[in-house]
Amino acid sequence: MSAPVLHNAQEAIDAALSATRPEDVIEGVKAAVRQELAELDPAAEIEDTRYFNHTYVPDFVLTWREAGRKNRRDVYLRPSLASTLAARDLQSIGSTAPVLLALRRSDSGDLEGEARRDVVEHAPNALVTGVGALDEFTGDDDLDEPLQALVRPNLVRGGRGVISGDTLSSLHVPLTGGSDDIPRLEAFGALVRDVFLPDAATRLERAAQILEVGLTGDVSGLSLSLDDDPADELVRGRLSDVEMEVLLPYLLSRADVTREPAFWSHVGSMLDLERLERMTDSLTGLDLTPLINANLSAWAATRAFLAATGEAAPAEVAIWRIVGKTLATRLGEWRLHITADNRRLRGREDSLQARWDELAPRLRGRPVTAVALNGVQRRVNVTADQAADVFGDVEAIRTSIRDEFYVPAVSARSSQDDDAPRVDVDFTRMLATAAAPAPLRDLAELATVLLGHRVPVPEDDLRAAVGDTAQIAIEPPSTAEA
Repeated sequence: MSAPVLHNAQEAIDAALSATRPEDVIEGVKAAVRQELAELDPAAEIEDTRYFNHTYVPDFVLTWREAGRKNRRDVYLRPSLASTLAARDLQSIGSTAPVLLALRRSDSGDLEGEARRDVVEHAPNALVTGVGALDEFTGDDDLDEPLQALVRPNLVRGGRGVISGDTLSSLHVPLTGGSDDIPRLEAFGALVRDVFLPDAATRLERAAQILEVGLTGDVSGLSLSLDDDPADELVRGRLSDVEMEVLLPYLLSRADVTREPAFWSHVGSMLDLERLERMTDSLTGLDLTPLINANLSAWAATRAFLAATGEAAPAEVAIWRIVGKTLATRLGEWRLHITADNRRLRGREDSLQARWDELAPRLRGRPVTAVALNGVQRRVNVTADQAADVFGDVEAIRTSIRDEFYVPAVSARSSQDDDAPRVDVDFTRMLATAAAPAPLRDLAELATVLLGHRVPVPEDDLRAAVGDTAQIAIEPPSTAEA
C-alpha cells in the first residue's frame, strides 16, 4: 500500500519512511518530492529517472526553457545531511551543480557548518538543502509578498550553498506599505547574492530593484551604465513570463506605486505589447495607463479596431485597460482596440464606406499611398505607383467628375517618416492594419482619426490617450456639391 501524499512534503516523507515494504517507501517518498518540486516550479518538466538514492544517477531531472535555451538540473535524494557528508557527495558529483535533497531533518549546526565548508571547497554551485526547509516556500502565494512567487522556482533552478529553513525564512519579504518595505527589499537584494547562482541572483535583485523604485519613485538608480557593471545587461534584459505575471499586476494594482514615466518606460523596455497580450487574464480590471502611456512610442502594434459605443466617454483622462483580450481605451463615442497580433481583432462585416468629402479633411497632409473610390458612375483606384501625390490626384478626380464618391479603403504611412510602415484602413470592417509593426502611438492616432471621422474625437481627448503626435491640421468637412 502506498504512503499518502500530504500537503506538507516533510510530513508525507516521514509517513512514507515508516512503511514496511521498500517499494512503498520509494513510491511514497518520490511522490512527495515530486509534488514539492512541482509546487516550487510549475513551469519545469520533472523527469523521474526510476533510480532511488543512487550515488551517481539523479532521482529527478528538472528541465526548463529560459530565453529560448533549455536548462537542466539534477536532483539527488539523500537520507540525511549526515549521509551526504559521509558519502562525500560534494566531492564526487558536486562539479555538476546538483541539488542534494535530504529527506530527514538535521538538528546539527555542526553538520551544516561542515557542509558549508565542503561546498566552498569542492562544489560552490551545488545546492544542499532539505525537504523540510523547502516546505517554507510551498503553499499559496501571499498577495503582499510578490517576491515569494519569484524566489520559489529559483530555489531549485538557481539555489546554491547550504540552505536551511532559517535562510529561507529570511527570503520572505512582506510588503505592507509601511516604512519597513524598503529596508526589507535592500536586505533581500544582499541575501540573494549568497543564496543563488549569478543569473538567478541578478534576476531576483532586479525584481527587488523594480519594486523598490516603484515604491519610492526614485528613478536615479535606473540610469546605471552597462560599462559600469556587466551584470547590468541582465538587469536591463527582458522580463521572464513568471516575472511579468508577478510584478505587473502587483505594481499596477497598488495606489502608492509611482506613475513617473521614467519608471514605467524602464519596465516597458523589458517587455512588449505582444507579450503583454499573453497575460491578459492577469491584467483584466487593472488600469494599465501608466505602463502604456510611457511606452506609446517604444511598443509596436499591427492592427487597430474602432468600435462605436453609442455614448460619450466619461469626462476623465483616457484609461487603458484590457477589454476582450486586447488593449483598449475609450475615446469620445468610440472604444479603440489595438493589438500586436492581428488574429485578436477581426473587425466588423457591415460598416459603411466613408464619404470622400467627409474623409478628405482627415487625410490632407498625411502620406497617403492608395485610395479606392467607388462612385455611382465609375470606380477608381489611385496608388503611389501611379501618382506622386495620391491625395492631390484624388482631389482632382473629385473636382472634375460630378459623382458621389465613397471610399471602402485607403492606405497611408503611419507617420511622416519615409520608412514608416504602410497602414491599410478598411472602413467596411473598421480596421487599420499595418504592413509591419508600427509605433503604438502612430497606429492608434491614425486609426482613431480616420476610422472615426464621422464622429471625430476631440483633440484634447486624443492627446490624453496617445500623447503628442505629429499633429495633422484637420480641416472642416468640404461643403462641395456632390
